[in-house]
Amino acid sequence: MSTTTEVTSTSAPAAKNEHRHSFFASSYPLVILIALIILLSVTYLSLVTGRYPLELDELFRILGKNWFGMDLKVYKPAENMLLTVRIPRLLAAGLIGAALAIAGATFQAIFRNPLVSPYLLGVSQGASVGAASAILLGVGTSLAIQGSALAGGLAAVLLTVSIPRLLKNHSTLMLVLSGVIVGGFGTAALGALKFIANPETQLAQIVFWQMGSLQDVRAEALTQFALVAAPCILLLLAMRWRVNILSLGDDEARTLGINLTRTRGITILLATLITATSVCIGGPISF
Repeated sequence: MSTTTEVTSTSAPAAKNEHRHSFFASSYPLVILIALIILLSVTYLSLVTGRYPLELDELFRILGKNWFGMDLKVYKPAENMLLTVRIPRLLAAGLIGAALAIAGATFQAIFRNPLVSPYLLGVSQGASVGAASAILLGVGTSLAIQGSALAGGLAAVLLTVSIPRLLKNHSTLMLVLSGVIVGGFGTAALGALKFIANPETQLAQIVFWQMGSLQDVRAEALTQFALVAAPCILLLLAMRWRVNILSLGDDEARTLGINLTRTRGITILLATLITATSVCIGGPISF
C-alpha cells in the first residue's frame, strides 16, 4: 500500500511538469504571432506618425520608387525624411533591441542569474565617461562622441576583466565584484565631469546623451553599428549550445569537455562589443 502511494506521489509532479511543458509548447506559435503583429504595428506607426505625418499611399510610393525601382512621383521632403531619418532610426531601434536582448541572455547564462544585465561589467558607465569627456573637450560631432563612448565602454570592460587576473582569482563572483567596482568608479568620474562642465551648454548635452536617443542616427552610423553588432550576434547564436552548457555550472561544463576560460572569454567579448556599440549609438538604455 505504501509503495503504491509513493509511486502516485512521485508521478504527480512529473505529470504536472509535462502538462506545463506541453502548454508552453502549444502556445509558442501564438506568442510569436502576437509579437509579430505588435512589431509590424509599431513599424507602421514609426514610419507614418510624427511631427510631419505621412499618408499611407505616399509611404507606398516612396518605398516603391526607392526599393523596387518604380517610376512614381513622390513628395521630395517626405522622401528625404523617410529615407534619411525615420527608416535608419527604426532599423537602429530594432537592431539595438536584438543586440541588448542577446547580450543580456548571454550574461545571464554565464553568471547563472536572471537579474544580470548587459551593463554588469561597467560598459555603460565607461561609455558615459567617454562621451562626457568628448563633450568637455569640445568635440561637437556626434560621430566623435560615439567613438569616444565606444572606447570608454571597452576600456571599462578591459579594466573589469583585468582585476581578477591581477588578483589571480578567476571565479565568476570575482568578475561580478570587479564590474561593480569599475561601475562605481565610472559613476564617480561621471559626477566629477558633470561638476566641472559648463552648466549652460556642456552639462545639458551630457545629461541629454545619458537619457538615450536615436535622433542622431543616420545611414552611415547605422551601417557602422551593423558591421560590428550583426557578426557578434551571429557568432553568439552559433555558440548558443556552449552558453547553455555554461549555465549548468563549471563542474558540469568541464565534464562535457568545455574549455571554460576560452568559451567564457569569447562570449563575454562578443556580448561586450554588442553592448558597447549599442550604447555608443543610442546612449545608455535600461535593460
